[in-house]
Amino acid sequence: AGASATQNVVYGSYTGISSTSGNAAAITNNRVYSNTGTGIYASNSTIATGNVSYSNAVGIEGDGSPTWSNNLIYNDTVAGIWLHSGFSANIFNNTIDLATGDGIRIEGNAGNFQFQHVNIRNNIVRTGNGYDLTVTPQAEINFQSDYNDLFVTGSGKVALWEGVARPTLQAWRLA
Repeated sequence: AGASATQNVVYGSYTGISSTSGNAAAITNNRVYSNTGTGIYASNSTIATGNVSYSNAVGIEGDGSPTWSNNLIYNDTVAGIWLHSGFSANIFNNTIDLATGDGIRIEGNAGNFQFQHVNIRNNIVRTGNGYDLTVTPQAEINFQSDYNDLFVTGSGKVALWEGVARPTLQAWRLA
């Protein structure tokens, strides 16, 4: 509760760094790589900032009301950022570059009615085989996505919204 993990190098585990704190824990300026599961698991009100997370299945994952900002995430295989549920979650100023997997995945389930007010701003996201941004219908309440640079190569698509692929930026804007 309220602990911090700062300036660590973590690799070769299942989960690199994990915080499930109910208080504002901080995960800052770490290098986390080559973990078979998640590089950084940051839930509830955990702040994850300034981290470099790469070559994991998922770069940063969690739920609750986290703030994830100014992280560099690349070469992960499932997702760069994966938020399972949340209320007033903030995802700002991250750079995500993935050959496979989804850049930012906001994924609620049908029984989760607390998933709302997710704010995604000023991120740079590139995917080669996946979606830059995936948002399930349960996560759409007051969802905000502004000033993001969404870029795709190969078979990548800009977004998945309402269960429908939005392959281009124009299709995403119209959604």
